[in-house]
Amino acid sequence: RNWMHVRDQYPHCSKPYQRIGYTAFGQGGEIAVQICATVTLIGGCCAYILIAAQSLARFLYLETGTDVVEYRSCVAIMAVVFLLVLIFGMPFNFNDFTRLDKN
Repeated sequence: RNWMHVRDQYPHCSKPYQRIGYTAFGQGGEIAVQICATVTLIGGCCAYILIAAQSLARFLYLETGTDVVEYRSCVAIMAVVFLLVLIFGMPFNFNDFTRLDKN
């Protein structure tokens, strides 16, 4: 119900949860909602990096038969990979940076 109210009253609102927090509790509510959303997203990203690193470590162990790359090294590798994707986008977006003809 609150969501529909925000959607109807503010059709171009880019942060509806923060708007609900602001409407309910003022600026303090907006800040609290923003902090909660940020902590949730950071936690999800960290969990995703750890799961991907564990999968990479298992894959390398099964392919080589030894612990050539340790788990913590895989965490660093996955963090760098995801950081590069965050900065530059997905590989199909690399075209935008390397396009020679600027029509």
